[in-house]
Amino acid sequence: MKKFTGLSVCDGLVACRLVCIPETIEQATPVYTITAQNIKTEQERLHTAVQTAQDELRQALAEYQEADTHTKSPEQAILETHQTMLADEEFMHGIYTEIETSLTNAEAVLKRKLDEVTSMLTASGDSYLCERAVDIQDAYEPVFSYLNPQHKQAPSRFVGVQPDSLLAARVFKPSEALEIKKLAPCGIIMEEGGATSHIAIMARAWNIPTLIAVQGLMDSAKSGMYAVLDATNGTLTLEPNAETIAQIKSASSEQIEVTEEERDYTQVYTQDGTPVHLSANIVLTEESALPVVQNTAGIGLFRSEFLFLGTKDIPDEEHQYTAYRTVLERMGTKPVVIRTFDAGADKMLKEQENLLERNALLGWRGIRYCLDRPEIFKPQLRALLRAGCAGNLHILLPMISCKKEITAVRNLIKEIEQECEQNRISYKKDIPVGIMIEVPSAAISADLYAPAVDFFSIGTNDLIQYTMAADRENQTIAHLADCFQPAVLRLIRHVIETEQLLHRTGDSRGGFVSMCGEMASDTEAVPLLLGMGLRRFSMAAQKIPEIAQRIESIRISDAEALYEAVSRLDTAEEIRRETMKCFPL
Repeated sequence: MKKFTGLSVCDGLVACRLVCIPETIEQATPVYTITAQNIKTEQERLHTAVQTAQDELRQALAEYQEADTHTKSPEQAILETHQTMLADEEFMHGIYTEIETSLTNAEAVLKRKLDEVTSMLTASGDSYLCERAVDIQDAYEPVFSYLNPQHKQAPSRFVGVQPDSLLAARVFKPSEALEIKKLAPCGIIMEEGGATSHIAIMARAWNIPTLIAVQGLMDSAKSGMYAVLDATNGTLTLEPNAETIAQIKSASSEQIEVTEEERDYTQVYTQDGTPVHLSANIVLTEESALPVVQNTAGIGLFRSEFLFLGTKDIPDEEHQYTAYRTVLERMGTKPVVIRTFDAGADKMLKEQENLLERNALLGWRGIRYCLDRPEIFKPQLRALLRAGCAGNLHILLPMISCKKEITAVRNLIKEIEQECEQNRISYKKDIPVGIMIEVPSAAISADLYAPAVDFFSIGTNDLIQYTMAADRENQTIAHLADCFQPAVLRLIRHVIETEQLLHRTGDSRGGFVSMCGEMASDTEAVPLLLGMGLRRFSMAAQKIPEIAQRIESIRISDAEALYEAVSRLDTAEEIRRETMKCFPL
Protein backbone atom coordinates (compact mmCIF):
# COMPACT_ATOMS: atom_id res chain seq x y z
CA MET A 1 0.00 0.00 0.00
CA LYS A 2 1.32 3.45 -0.93
CA LYS A 3 -0.31 6.78 -0.12
CA PHE A 4 0.11 10.10 -1.96
CA THR A 5 -1.13 13.60 -1.30
CA GLY A 6 -2.01 16.28 -3.83
CA LEU A 7 -4.08 19.36 -4.53
CA SER A 8 -7.82 18.70 -4.78
CA VAL A 9 -9.66 20.68 -7.45
CA CYS A 10 -12.96 18.78 -7.27
CA ASP A 11 -14.09 16.72 -4.29
CA GLY A 12 -15.25 13.14 -4.44
CA LEU A 13 -14.42 9.56 -3.54
CA VAL A 14 -13.50 6.90 -6.13
CA ALA A 15 -12.30 3.31 -5.63
CA CYS A 16 -11.49 1.23 -8.72
CA ARG A 17 -8.73 0.00 -11.06
CA LEU A 18 -6.34 2.62 -12.38
CA VAL A 19 -5.80 3.42 -16.08
CA CYS A 20 -2.41 5.07 -16.68
CA ILE A 21 -2.24 7.22 -19.80
CA PRO A 22 1.18 6.93 -21.53
CA GLU A 23 3.40 9.87 -22.38
CA THR A 24 3.29 11.25 -25.92
CA ILE A 25 6.43 10.28 -27.82
CA GLU A 26 8.04 13.50 -29.02
CA GLN A 27 8.98 13.40 -32.69
CA ALA A 28 12.32 14.74 -33.87
CA THR A 29 12.14 18.16 -35.52
CA PRO A 30 14.15 18.41 -38.76
CA VAL A 31 16.93 21.01 -38.73
CA TYR A 32 18.62 22.18 -41.92
CA THR A 33 20.11 25.26 -43.53
CA ILE A 34 18.26 27.16 -46.23
CA THR A 35 19.63 29.52 -48.88
CA ALA A 36 19.01 33.26 -48.92
CA GLN A 37 16.86 32.76 -52.01
CA ASN A 38 14.52 30.45 -50.02
CA ILE A 39 13.91 32.80 -47.06
CA LYS A 40 10.64 34.14 -48.45
CA THR A 41 9.43 30.65 -49.39
CA GLU A 42 10.20 29.35 -45.90
CA GLN A 43 8.40 32.24 -44.23
CA GLU A 44 5.36 31.72 -46.46
CA ARG A 45 5.39 28.00 -45.67
CA LEU A 46 5.18 28.82 -41.96
CA HIS A 47 2.48 31.44 -42.56
CA THR A 48 0.36 28.93 -44.49
CA ALA A 49 0.74 26.28 -41.78
CA VAL A 50 -0.35 28.70 -39.06
CA GLN A 51 -3.29 29.89 -41.19
CA THR A 52 -4.41 26.29 -41.72
CA ALA A 53 -4.30 25.64 -37.98
CA GLN A 54 -6.30 28.84 -37.38
CA ASP A 55 -8.88 27.84 -40.00
CA GLU A 56 -9.41 24.53 -38.21
CA LEU A 57 -9.96 26.36 -34.92
CA ARG A 58 -12.39 28.81 -36.54
CA GLN A 59 -14.39 25.93 -37.95
CA ALA A 60 -14.55 24.24 -34.55
CA LEU A 61 -15.53 27.49 -32.82
CA ALA A 62 -18.28 28.12 -35.38
CA GLU A 63 -20.11 25.06 -34.05
CA TYR A 64 -20.30 26.66 -30.59
CA GLN A 65 -21.39 30.01 -32.02
CA GLU A 66 -24.15 28.31 -34.01
CA ALA A 67 -25.44 26.88 -30.75
CA ASP A 68 -26.10 30.52 -29.72
CA THR A 69 -25.25 29.95 -26.07
CA HIS A 70 -24.79 33.02 -23.91
CA THR A 71 -22.10 31.47 -21.77
CA LYS A 72 -18.76 30.06 -22.76
CA SER A 73 -18.20 26.33 -22.27
CA PRO A 74 -14.81 25.13 -20.98
CA GLU A 75 -14.17 23.42 -24.34
CA GLN A 76 -14.83 26.66 -26.21
CA ALA A 77 -12.44 28.45 -23.87
CA ILE A 78 -9.63 26.07 -24.84
CA LEU A 79 -10.20 26.63 -28.56
CA GLU A 80 -10.22 30.39 -28.04
CA THR A 81 -7.00 30.18 -26.02
CA HIS A 82 -5.28 28.37 -28.88
CA GLN A 83 -6.72 30.82 -31.40
CA THR A 84 -5.31 33.76 -29.42
CA MET A 85 -1.88 32.16 -29.16
CA LEU A 86 -1.70 31.36 -32.87
CA ALA A 87 -2.63 34.99 -33.65
CA ASP A 88 0.30 36.43 -31.66
CA GLU A 89 1.88 38.69 -34.30
CA GLU A 90 4.87 39.65 -32.15
CA PHE A 91 5.79 36.01 -31.58
CA MET A 92 5.44 35.18 -35.29
CA HIS A 93 7.47 38.25 -36.30
CA GLY A 94 10.32 36.96 -34.14
CA ILE A 95 10.23 33.61 -35.92
CA TYR A 96 10.18 35.20 -39.39
CA THR A 97 13.17 37.35 -38.42
CA GLU A 98 15.16 34.39 -37.10
CA ILE A 99 14.46 32.35 -40.24
CA GLU A 100 16.03 35.21 -42.18
CA THR A 101 19.02 35.85 -39.91
CA SER A 102 19.91 32.23 -39.11
CA LEU A 103 19.02 30.74 -42.51
CA THR A 104 17.31 27.88 -40.70
CA ASN A 105 14.14 26.00 -41.67
CA ALA A 106 10.78 27.04 -40.21
CA GLU A 107 10.18 23.90 -38.09
CA ALA A 108 13.51 24.24 -36.30
CA VAL A 109 13.08 27.95 -35.58
CA LEU A 110 9.50 27.47 -34.37
CA LYS A 111 10.61 24.65 -32.07
CA ARG A 112 13.49 26.73 -30.69
CA LYS A 113 11.28 29.78 -30.06
CA LEU A 114 8.57 27.71 -28.37
CA ASP A 115 11.17 26.11 -26.11
CA GLU A 116 12.54 29.55 -25.19
CA VAL A 117 9.12 30.93 -24.29
CA THR A 118 7.99 27.88 -22.33
CA SER A 119 11.32 27.69 -20.47
CA MET A 120 10.96 31.34 -19.46
CA LEU A 121 7.38 30.82 -18.25
CA THR A 122 8.28 27.66 -16.35
CA ALA A 123 11.32 29.31 -14.75
CA SER A 124 9.12 32.12 -13.42
CA GLY A 125 7.89 29.79 -10.68
CA ASP A 126 4.40 31.23 -11.08
CA SER A 127 1.83 28.43 -11.23
CA TYR A 128 -0.38 30.30 -13.69
CA LEU A 129 2.47 31.02 -16.12
CA CYS A 130 3.63 27.40 -15.89
CA GLU A 131 0.17 26.33 -17.03
CA ARG A 132 0.33 28.73 -19.97
CA ALA A 133 3.57 27.05 -21.07
CA VAL A 134 1.56 23.85 -21.57
CA ASP A 135 -1.10 25.79 -23.50
CA ILE A 136 1.45 27.32 -25.90
CA GLN A 137 3.09 24.01 -26.80
CA ASP A 138 -0.35 22.46 -27.26
CA ALA A 139 -1.61 25.29 -29.49
CA TYR A 140 1.31 25.05 -31.93
CA GLU A 141 1.45 21.25 -32.17
CA PRO A 142 -0.82 21.12 -35.29
CA VAL A 143 1.42 23.68 -37.05
CA PHE A 144 4.29 21.17 -37.16
CA SER A 145 2.02 18.69 -38.94
CA TYR A 146 1.12 21.24 -41.62
CA LEU A 147 4.76 22.27 -42.04
CA ASN A 148 5.99 18.75 -42.52
CA PRO A 149 3.67 15.99 -43.84
CA GLN A 150 6.00 13.41 -42.28
CA HIS A 151 5.47 15.00 -38.86
CA LYS A 152 2.22 13.31 -37.94
CA GLN A 153 0.13 14.46 -35.05
CA ALA A 154 0.53 12.03 -32.19
CA PRO A 155 -2.22 9.40 -32.05
CA SER A 156 -4.76 9.62 -29.27
CA ARG A 157 -3.45 8.49 -25.90
CA PHE A 158 -6.92 7.22 -25.02
CA VAL A 159 -7.22 4.35 -27.53
CA GLY A 160 -8.86 1.42 -25.78
CA VAL A 161 -9.69 3.38 -22.63
CA GLN A 162 -13.17 2.55 -21.40
CA PRO A 163 -15.67 5.15 -20.15
CA ASP A 164 -16.00 5.66 -16.40
CA SER A 165 -12.30 4.93 -15.81
CA LEU A 166 -9.98 6.40 -13.18
CA LEU A 167 -7.39 8.20 -15.33
CA ALA A 168 -3.81 8.91 -14.24
CA ALA A 169 -1.11 10.76 -16.18
CA ARG A 170 1.86 13.04 -15.73
CA VAL A 171 -0.23 15.78 -17.31
CA PHE A 172 -3.24 16.07 -19.62
CA LYS A 173 -3.02 18.59 -22.44
CA PRO A 174 -5.83 21.12 -22.92
CA SER A 175 -6.50 19.75 -26.41
CA GLU A 176 -7.29 16.36 -24.85
CA ALA A 177 -10.16 17.80 -22.83
CA LEU A 178 -12.80 16.89 -25.42
CA GLU A 179 -11.68 13.25 -25.43
CA ILE A 180 -11.69 13.20 -21.65
CA LYS A 181 -15.20 14.62 -21.56
CA LYS A 182 -16.46 11.91 -23.95
CA LEU A 183 -14.92 9.21 -21.74
CA ALA A 184 -16.72 10.63 -18.68
CA PRO A 185 -14.05 9.33 -16.28
CA CYS A 186 -14.97 8.62 -12.68
CA GLY A 187 -11.82 10.43 -11.55
CA ILE A 188 -8.68 12.24 -12.77
CA ILE A 189 -5.19 12.22 -11.23
CA MET A 190 -2.21 14.22 -12.52
CA GLU A 191 1.39 14.32 -11.34
CA GLU A 192 1.71 17.92 -12.52
CA GLY A 193 -0.70 20.77 -13.14
CA GLY A 194 -2.13 23.61 -11.14
CA ALA A 195 -5.50 24.86 -9.98
CA THR A 196 -5.70 27.23 -12.98
CA SER A 197 -5.04 24.60 -15.66
CA HIS A 198 -7.83 24.06 -18.16
CA ILE A 199 -8.19 20.43 -17.10
CA ALA A 200 -8.60 21.43 -13.45
CA ILE A 201 -11.21 24.06 -14.27
CA MET A 202 -13.13 21.69 -16.51
CA ALA A 203 -13.04 18.91 -13.95
CA ARG A 204 -14.78 21.28 -11.55
CA ALA A 205 -17.33 22.20 -14.22
CA TRP A 206 -18.00 18.52 -15.00
CA ASN A 207 -17.94 17.57 -11.31
CA ILE A 208 -15.25 14.89 -11.77
CA PRO A 209 -13.25 14.09 -8.60
CA THR A 210 -9.75 15.34 -9.43
CA LEU A 211 -6.38 15.41 -7.68
CA ILE A 212 -3.39 17.25 -9.19
CA ALA A 213 0.24 17.94 -8.22
CA VAL A 214 0.65 14.34 -6.98
CA GLN A 215 4.43 14.13 -6.75
CA GLY A 216 5.99 10.80 -7.80
CA LEU A 217 2.68 9.45 -9.11
CA MET A 218 3.86 7.95 -12.39
CA ASP A 219 6.90 6.29 -10.81
CA SER A 220 4.58 4.07 -8.79
CA ALA A 221 1.26 3.94 -10.64
CA LYS A 222 0.57 1.12 -13.10
CA SER A 223 -2.56 0.35 -15.10
CA GLY A 224 -4.68 -2.26 -13.36
CA MET A 225 -3.64 -1.25 -9.85
CA TYR A 226 -6.51 -0.90 -7.41
CA ALA A 227 -6.62 2.72 -6.27
CA VAL A 228 -8.63 4.86 -3.91
CA LEU A 229 -8.92 8.53 -4.87
CA ASP A 230 -10.17 10.63 -1.97
CA ALA A 231 -10.20 14.03 -3.65
CA THR A 232 -12.17 15.50 -0.75
CA ASN A 233 -9.19 15.03 1.56
CA GLY A 234 -6.50 15.31 -1.13
CA THR A 235 -5.18 11.74 -0.98
CA LEU A 236 -4.55 8.82 -3.34
CA THR A 237 -3.93 5.29 -2.06
CA LEU A 238 -2.47 2.63 -4.37
CA GLU A 239 -3.06 -1.05 -3.60
CA PRO A 240 -4.87 -0.35 -0.29
CA ASN A 241 -5.09 -3.13 2.28
CA ALA A 242 -8.36 -4.84 3.21
CA GLU A 243 -8.95 -2.60 6.23
CA THR A 244 -8.55 0.57 4.15
CA ILE A 245 -10.90 -0.76 1.45
CA ALA A 246 -13.56 -1.54 4.08
CA GLN A 247 -13.28 1.97 5.50
CA ILE A 248 -13.56 3.46 2.01
CA LYS A 249 -16.63 1.41 1.14
CA SER A 250 -18.33 2.52 4.34
CA ALA A 251 -17.46 6.17 3.75
CA SER A 252 -18.51 5.90 0.10
CA SER A 253 -21.98 4.58 0.91
CA GLU A 254 -22.49 7.33 3.49
CA GLN A 255 -21.34 9.96 1.00
CA ILE A 256 -23.70 8.69 -1.68
CA GLU A 257 -26.63 8.85 0.75
CA VAL A 258 -25.80 12.44 1.62
CA THR A 259 -25.14 13.76 -1.88
CA GLU A 260 -28.17 12.12 -3.45
CA GLU A 261 -30.59 13.40 -0.84
CA GLU A 262 -32.65 16.16 -2.42
CA ARG A 263 -33.49 18.62 0.30
CA ASP A 264 -33.80 22.31 1.00
CA TYR A 265 -30.59 23.94 2.23
CA THR A 266 -32.03 27.46 2.21
CA GLN A 267 -31.71 27.52 5.97
CA VAL A 268 -29.97 24.88 8.06
CA TYR A 269 -30.39 24.72 11.84
CA THR A 270 -27.91 23.70 14.51
CA GLN A 271 -28.92 21.07 17.05
CA ASP A 272 -30.21 23.82 19.35
CA GLY A 273 -32.18 25.62 16.62
CA THR A 274 -29.84 28.41 15.51
CA PRO A 275 -30.36 29.22 11.79
CA VAL A 276 -27.30 29.09 9.51
CA HIS A 277 -27.27 30.21 5.88
CA LEU A 278 -25.52 27.98 3.31
CA SER A 279 -24.76 29.46 -0.12
CA ALA A 280 -22.92 28.14 -3.17
CA ASN A 281 -19.72 29.30 -4.84
CA ILE A 282 -19.86 29.07 -8.64
CA VAL A 283 -17.41 29.58 -11.51
CA LEU A 284 -19.63 28.97 -14.54
CA THR A 285 -23.11 30.37 -15.14
CA GLU A 286 -24.34 26.83 -15.87
CA GLU A 287 -23.69 25.86 -12.25
CA SER A 288 -26.53 28.13 -11.11
CA ALA A 289 -28.98 25.62 -12.63
CA LEU A 290 -27.75 22.69 -10.49
CA PRO A 291 -30.46 21.44 -8.09
CA VAL A 292 -28.15 21.66 -5.07
CA VAL A 293 -27.39 25.32 -5.92
CA GLN A 294 -31.06 26.09 -6.47
CA ASN A 295 -31.84 24.62 -3.05
CA THR A 296 -29.37 26.83 -1.13
CA ALA A 297 -29.80 30.26 0.46
CA GLY A 298 -28.29 31.80 -2.68
CA ILE A 299 -24.97 32.25 -4.45
CA GLY A 300 -22.33 33.50 -2.05
CA LEU A 301 -19.60 33.93 -4.68
CA PHE A 302 -19.75 34.09 -8.47
CA ARG A 303 -16.18 34.48 -9.73
CA SER A 304 -16.76 36.78 -12.71
CA GLU A 305 -13.15 36.60 -13.96
CA PHE A 306 -13.86 33.12 -15.30
CA LEU A 307 -16.05 34.73 -17.98
CA PHE A 308 -12.80 35.50 -19.81
CA LEU A 309 -11.32 32.08 -19.15
CA GLY A 310 -9.18 31.01 -22.07
CA THR A 311 -9.12 34.19 -24.12
CA LYS A 312 -7.37 36.65 -21.79
CA ASP A 313 -9.66 39.19 -23.43
CA ILE A 314 -12.38 40.87 -21.39
CA PRO A 315 -15.90 39.97 -22.59
CA ASP A 316 -17.86 43.00 -23.76
CA GLU A 317 -20.60 44.59 -21.69
CA GLU A 318 -23.46 42.76 -23.43
CA HIS A 319 -21.82 39.36 -22.95
CA GLN A 320 -21.35 40.11 -19.26
CA TYR A 321 -24.87 41.51 -18.87
CA THR A 322 -26.38 38.34 -20.37
CA ALA A 323 -24.30 36.07 -18.11
CA TYR A 324 -25.13 38.00 -14.93
CA ARG A 325 -28.83 38.29 -15.83
CA THR A 326 -29.04 34.54 -16.51
CA VAL A 327 -27.75 33.69 -13.04
CA LEU A 328 -29.91 36.30 -11.30
CA GLU A 329 -33.08 35.13 -13.06
CA ARG A 330 -32.39 31.51 -12.14
CA MET A 331 -31.95 32.38 -8.46
CA GLY A 332 -35.13 34.49 -8.22
CA THR A 333 -35.24 36.54 -5.02
CA LYS A 334 -32.27 34.75 -3.42
CA PRO A 335 -29.10 36.85 -3.03
CA VAL A 336 -26.44 36.47 -5.72
CA VAL A 337 -23.00 37.81 -4.78
CA ILE A 338 -20.98 38.58 -7.92
CA ARG A 339 -17.33 39.39 -7.37
CA THR A 340 -15.85 41.91 -9.79
CA PHE A 341 -12.88 40.79 -11.88
CA ASP A 342 -10.16 39.38 -9.65
CA ALA A 343 -7.56 39.29 -12.40
CA GLY A 344 -3.95 38.78 -11.38
CA ALA A 345 -1.82 36.28 -9.44
CA ASP A 346 -3.20 32.93 -10.68
CA LYS A 347 -5.73 34.39 -13.17
CA MET A 348 -3.96 36.85 -15.45
CA LEU A 349 -4.93 38.95 -18.42
CA LYS A 350 -2.53 39.27 -21.33
CA GLU A 351 -1.39 42.72 -20.15
CA GLN A 352 -0.55 41.32 -16.70
CA GLU A 353 1.26 38.28 -18.12
CA ASN A 354 3.63 40.55 -20.02
CA LEU A 355 4.68 42.23 -16.76
CA LEU A 356 6.13 39.01 -15.31
CA GLU A 357 5.91 40.50 -11.81
CA ARG A 358 8.37 39.07 -9.31
CA ASN A 359 5.51 38.34 -6.92
CA ALA A 360 2.14 38.52 -8.63
CA LEU A 361 0.32 37.66 -5.39
CA LEU A 362 1.47 41.02 -3.99
CA GLY A 363 1.15 42.90 -7.24
CA TRP A 364 -1.22 44.47 -9.73
CA ARG A 365 -4.35 42.40 -9.15
CA GLY A 366 -7.96 42.54 -8.03
CA ILE A 367 -9.41 45.98 -7.35
CA ARG A 368 -6.00 47.60 -7.90
CA TYR A 369 -5.98 46.51 -11.52
CA CYS A 370 -9.65 47.36 -12.10
CA LEU A 371 -9.38 50.90 -10.71
CA ASP A 372 -6.35 51.52 -12.93
CA ARG A 373 -8.31 50.27 -15.95
CA PRO A 374 -11.69 52.09 -15.96
CA GLU A 375 -12.17 51.09 -19.62
CA ILE A 376 -12.44 47.51 -18.29
CA PHE A 377 -14.05 48.15 -14.92
CA LYS A 378 -16.81 50.59 -15.95
CA PRO A 379 -18.41 48.24 -18.53
CA GLN A 380 -18.46 45.50 -15.90
CA LEU A 381 -20.09 47.73 -13.28
CA ARG A 382 -22.59 49.00 -15.86
CA ALA A 383 -23.43 45.40 -16.88
CA LEU A 384 -23.93 44.54 -13.20
CA LEU A 385 -26.18 47.55 -12.53
CA ARG A 386 -28.29 46.72 -15.59
CA ALA A 387 -28.52 43.01 -14.73
CA GLY A 388 -29.43 43.89 -11.15
CA CYS A 389 -33.01 44.53 -12.27
CA ALA A 390 -33.39 40.76 -12.79
CA GLY A 391 -32.79 39.68 -9.20
CA ASN A 392 -31.20 40.20 -5.79
CA LEU A 393 -27.70 41.30 -6.78
CA HIS A 394 -24.85 41.98 -4.35
CA ILE A 395 -21.54 43.33 -5.72
CA LEU A 396 -18.33 42.08 -4.08
CA LEU A 397 -14.96 43.86 -4.43
CA PRO A 398 -11.78 41.73 -4.29
CA MET A 399 -8.37 42.47 -2.80
CA ILE A 400 -9.41 45.59 -0.87
CA SER A 401 -6.47 46.79 1.23
CA CYS A 402 -7.39 50.39 2.11
CA LYS A 403 -10.57 52.46 2.49
CA LYS A 404 -9.81 54.82 -0.40
CA GLU A 405 -10.32 51.89 -2.80
CA ILE A 406 -13.88 51.49 -1.50
CA THR A 407 -14.51 55.22 -1.91
CA ALA A 408 -13.15 55.13 -5.47
CA VAL A 409 -15.51 52.29 -6.43
CA ARG A 410 -18.49 54.01 -4.81
CA ASN A 411 -17.72 57.17 -6.80
CA LEU A 412 -17.42 55.15 -10.01
CA ILE A 413 -20.80 53.52 -9.38
CA LYS A 414 -22.39 56.96 -8.86
CA GLU A 415 -20.84 58.14 -12.13
CA ILE A 416 -22.25 55.13 -13.99
CA GLU A 417 -25.69 55.64 -12.44
CA GLN A 418 -25.70 59.25 -13.67
CA GLU A 419 -24.71 58.09 -17.17
CA CYS A 420 -27.52 55.52 -17.15
CA GLU A 421 -30.00 58.22 -16.11
CA GLN A 422 -28.83 60.53 -18.90
CA ASN A 423 -29.06 57.76 -21.50
CA ARG A 424 -32.33 56.36 -20.12
CA ILE A 425 -30.81 52.97 -19.42
CA SER A 426 -32.63 50.84 -16.85
CA TYR A 427 -30.54 49.87 -13.84
CA LYS A 428 -30.95 48.70 -10.25
CA LYS A 429 -30.49 51.36 -7.57
CA ASP A 430 -28.98 50.84 -4.13
CA ILE A 431 -27.31 47.52 -4.90
CA PRO A 432 -25.50 46.25 -1.77
CA VAL A 433 -21.72 46.54 -2.15
CA GLY A 434 -19.37 44.43 -0.03
CA ILE A 435 -15.68 43.68 0.17
CA MET A 436 -13.54 40.58 0.35
CA ILE A 437 -11.67 40.33 3.64
CA GLU A 438 -8.59 38.57 2.32
CA VAL A 439 -5.79 41.01 3.16
CA PRO A 440 -4.73 41.35 6.82
CA SER A 441 -5.07 45.16 6.64
CA ALA A 442 -8.76 44.76 5.74
CA ALA A 443 -9.34 42.29 8.57
CA ILE A 444 -7.63 44.52 11.13
CA SER A 445 -9.50 47.62 9.89
CA ALA A 446 -12.90 45.95 9.45
CA ASP A 447 -14.50 48.35 11.95
CA LEU A 448 -13.25 51.32 9.90
CA TYR A 449 -14.52 49.88 6.61
CA ALA A 450 -17.95 48.72 7.84
CA PRO A 451 -19.77 52.08 7.56
CA ALA A 452 -18.73 52.27 3.89
CA VAL A 453 -19.96 48.82 2.82
CA ASP A 454 -22.98 46.56 3.16
CA PHE A 455 -21.31 43.22 3.86
CA PHE A 456 -18.03 41.39 4.36
CA SER A 457 -17.03 38.12 2.69
CA ILE A 458 -14.01 36.44 4.27
CA GLY A 459 -11.71 34.89 1.67
CA THR A 460 -9.65 32.54 3.80
CA ASN A 461 -7.46 31.19 0.99
CA ASP A 462 -5.57 34.46 0.53
CA LEU A 463 -6.06 35.67 4.10
CA ILE A 464 -4.20 32.63 5.44
CA GLN A 465 -1.26 32.87 3.06
CA TYR A 466 -0.90 36.63 3.49
CA THR A 467 -1.12 36.37 7.28
CA MET A 468 1.38 33.51 7.51
CA ALA A 469 3.57 34.68 4.57
CA ALA A 470 3.26 31.15 3.18
CA ASP A 471 2.31 30.28 -0.41
CA ARG A 472 -0.54 27.79 -0.16
CA GLU A 473 0.73 25.87 -3.21
CA ASN A 474 4.27 25.45 -1.86
CA GLN A 475 4.33 21.97 -0.34
CA THR A 476 7.53 22.72 1.59
CA ILE A 477 5.78 25.26 3.81
CA ALA A 478 2.21 23.98 3.46
CA HIS A 479 2.06 23.27 7.20
CA LEU A 480 2.15 27.03 7.86
CA ALA A 481 -0.84 27.78 5.61
CA ASP A 482 -3.25 26.28 8.14
CA CYS A 483 -6.66 27.77 8.92
CA PHE A 484 -6.21 26.72 12.57
CA GLN A 485 -3.28 29.09 13.07
CA PRO A 486 -4.04 31.32 16.10
CA ALA A 487 -3.26 34.52 14.15
CA VAL A 488 -5.72 33.56 11.41
CA LEU A 489 -8.47 32.73 13.90
CA ARG A 490 -7.96 36.04 15.71
CA LEU A 491 -8.37 37.99 12.49
CA ILE A 492 -11.52 36.09 11.55
CA ARG A 493 -12.97 36.57 15.04
CA HIS A 494 -12.26 40.31 14.85
CA VAL A 495 -14.13 40.62 11.55
CA ILE A 496 -17.15 38.71 12.89
CA GLU A 497 -17.20 40.73 16.12
CA THR A 498 -17.04 43.97 14.16
CA GLU A 499 -20.13 43.02 12.16
CA GLN A 500 -22.04 42.10 15.29
CA LEU A 501 -21.05 45.30 17.09
CA LEU A 502 -21.85 47.60 14.17
CA HIS A 503 -25.16 45.87 13.53
CA ARG A 504 -26.25 46.52 17.13
CA THR A 505 -25.09 50.16 17.30
CA GLY A 506 -26.47 51.07 13.88
CA ASP A 507 -23.11 52.24 12.55
CA SER A 508 -23.63 50.04 9.48
CA ARG A 509 -26.72 49.39 7.39
CA GLY A 510 -27.51 46.03 8.94
CA GLY A 511 -25.00 44.14 6.84
CA PHE A 512 -23.64 40.63 7.30
CA VAL A 513 -20.43 38.63 7.38
CA SER A 514 -20.06 35.55 5.21
CA MET A 515 -17.13 33.23 4.53
CA CYS A 516 -16.50 32.05 0.97
CA GLY A 517 -12.98 30.59 1.29
CA GLU A 518 -12.03 26.91 1.60
CA MET A 519 -12.23 27.09 5.39
CA ALA A 520 -16.02 27.41 5.11
CA SER A 521 -16.20 23.89 3.66
CA ASP A 522 -13.72 22.36 6.13
CA THR A 523 -15.73 19.98 8.32
CA GLU A 524 -13.08 20.19 11.04
CA ALA A 525 -13.28 23.99 11.16
CA VAL A 526 -17.09 24.32 11.19
CA PRO A 527 -17.49 24.02 15.01
CA LEU A 528 -14.88 26.74 15.57
CA LEU A 529 -16.49 29.08 13.05
CA LEU A 530 -19.90 28.61 14.64
CA GLY A 531 -18.34 29.24 18.04
CA MET A 532 -16.85 32.49 16.76
CA GLY A 533 -20.28 33.66 15.63
CA LEU A 534 -20.24 32.94 11.89
CA ARG A 535 -23.73 32.23 10.55
CA ARG A 536 -23.22 32.44 6.77
CA PHE A 537 -21.11 29.92 4.87
CA SER A 538 -20.51 29.78 1.11
CA MET A 539 -18.78 26.88 -0.63
CA ALA A 540 -18.56 24.62 -3.68
CA ALA A 541 -21.96 23.02 -4.29
CA GLN A 542 -20.78 19.45 -3.78
CA LYS A 543 -19.69 20.26 -0.20
CA ILE A 544 -23.05 21.66 0.94
CA PRO A 545 -24.74 18.37 2.00
CA GLU A 546 -21.72 17.36 4.10
CA ILE A 547 -21.42 20.77 5.80
CA ALA A 548 -25.17 20.88 6.43
CA GLN A 549 -24.94 17.54 8.25
CA ARG A 550 -22.02 18.81 10.30
CA ILE A 551 -23.84 22.01 11.32
CA GLU A 552 -26.97 20.08 12.32
CA SER A 553 -24.93 17.93 14.72
CA ILE A 554 -23.57 20.92 16.71
CA ARG A 555 -24.99 22.93 19.60
CA ILE A 556 -24.00 26.61 19.52
CA SER A 557 -23.34 26.64 23.27
CA ASP A 558 -20.83 23.80 22.84
CA ALA A 559 -19.20 25.53 19.87
CA GLU A 560 -18.84 28.76 21.84
CA ALA A 561 -17.27 26.87 24.74
CA LEU A 562 -14.82 25.29 22.29
CA TYR A 563 -13.72 28.65 20.92
CA GLU A 564 -13.31 30.01 24.45
CA ALA A 565 -11.06 27.05 25.27
CA VAL A 566 -8.89 27.10 22.13
CA SER A 567 -8.44 30.88 22.15
CA ARG A 568 -5.88 30.32 24.91
CA LEU A 569 -3.87 27.74 22.93
CA ASP A 570 -0.63 28.61 21.16
CA THR A 571 -0.40 26.38 18.07
CA ALA A 572 -2.53 25.23 15.15
CA GLU A 573 -1.84 21.61 16.10
CA GLU A 574 -3.19 22.10 19.63
CA ILE A 575 -6.29 23.91 18.38
CA ARG A 576 -7.04 21.24 15.77
CA ARG A 577 -6.53 18.45 18.31
CA GLU A 578 -8.85 20.08 20.86
CA THR A 579 -11.48 20.77 18.18
CA MET A 580 -11.49 17.17 16.98
CA LYS A 581 -11.62 15.88 20.56
CA CYS A 582 -14.74 17.95 21.26
CA PHE A 583 -16.33 17.51 17.82
CA PRO A 584 -15.09 14.27 16.21
CA LEU A 585 -16.11 13.60 12.62
